[in-house]
Amino acid sequence: FFEAQSPVVGDGWKNDPAGQTLCGLTRNPTQLASLTASMAYNRCSNRGSGGMIQAMGLVYASIWWEIRKQSPNSAQFEKFFLRHFELIRGDDDFASIKTKLLNLDTTSFQGAFSALINAEFAKRGL
Repeated sequence: FFEAQSPVVGDGWKNDPAGQTLCGLTRNPTQLASLTASMAYNRCSNRGSGGMIQAMGLVYASIWWEIRKQSPNSAQFEKFFLRHFELIRGDDDFASIKTKLLNLDTTSFQGAFSALINAEFAKRGL
């Protein structure tokens, strides 16, 4: 995984200590713990790009980052995180992904992450 102090990839290419941004949103998930889905959805709307996939991806990444931070077992979390990739499909949305995550957690990880998943999705208005 990423170094805890700097979990972003590619920000050095911008040659700016503040890193890259998207419609004023940082790409650093450590700074997006309170970003809701509606905030991200509307963030680029003044450019005619409401719901921009990259902004929604920031929500998704920050959800995972917060779950990772709170997970009592980082090795188990990393297995869970990697296993979830095989479940994602092009027509998924936040609701279907959440359902898939909860199912995976129940069937393969004894529900170790369900409370964290539910809390983070709820915090984001999802």
